[in-house]
Formats: sequence, C-alpha cells, structure tokens
Amino acid sequence: MLCEICHSRPATVQLTQIVNAQKLELHMCQRCAEEHGFTLPFAVLPHLLGGLLLKAISQTHPEVASEALPRCPVCGHCYRDVERTGLLGCAECYNTFAEQLRTLLRRIHGSSKHIGSRPPHLRHQVVTQSPDEIRKALEEAIAREEYERAAELRDLLRDLLRQAKGSDQ
Repeated sequence: MLCEICHSRPATVQLTQIVNAQKLELHMCQRCAEEHGFTLPFAVLPHLLGGLLLKAISQTHPEVASEALPRCPVCGHCYRDVERTGLLGCAECYNTFAEQLRTLLRRIHGSSKHIGSRPPHLRHQVVTQSPDEIRKALEEAIAREEYERAAELRDLLRDLLRQAKGSDQ
C-alpha cells in the first residue's frame, strides 16, 4: 500500500481516528508521518492526534475535515483559526464557539466570569456576582495557589462589601 499523502513511498504508519462516528484510517510513509509530527513518544500522541490527524486527513479527505470542524456561519472561521491567531472573526464567533471559549477562559483565568477592575465609566453598573460567589472563587484561587488572582478577588470582595455597607447607611 502506498502513502496516502505523497503517493510514492510504501505506507508504514497507520493512524486511526473516529470522526463523526466514522472510523477514518490514514496510511502514510515514515517521511510524511515525520513531516506531520507523528514521531513523538506515544505517551503524548493522544493529546496531539486530534489536530495533527485532522490536518493530515484533510489533505486526503477534505470533506471529512470540513465536517469535523464547526465553522462560524457568518465569517467562516473555525475554532482552530481562533486558537492559532487568538482572534475571533466576528461577533457571532462568540456564540458559535461559546463552549470552547468558556473552557478556555476557565483554564486560563479559573472562571468564565469577569472578576476584577472595570473601567471608570463602567464602575457604576451593578455587579452581577454576589459576595458568596466571589468568596468561593477566592477560596478556589487560594487552593490552586494562584495568589495574585486571590489578592484581586480579596480586593474586589472588600470593595463590594464596602460599597454595600455605604449604600445601607
């Protein structure tokens, strides 16, 4: 069997992935496998296979690759574009990739809700988080040893309680 990418060398590497309940197999030569990053130790391959295999499959089965990546109906960006550039294509991308963005924000910031300073012209708006929510986030930040984040949350909680105390008088 020949490599499905270069069509010139014998296929010595076989990759299998399930996409949209379909089993996809890609047979490639050692050189093409190396060019697509499949020479790493097997312990890290499961984390990389999704994107790398999809990229390799897209060369031989473009119809599957386009189905596997959800795209924004307005601008056509896929989440892979967002990951690569760090930019969303349009306002609808926020809705299209909402779950991935929520996961990303939780991983980066520890929460998908904004907690922290606001520009002066927005400070008069009502804070949607209760002191209990902020306390919980503070405890979680301390447990994760994110002390800078914990200090921000502590200050926010202190300001919120001070504002509440001032409005009660």
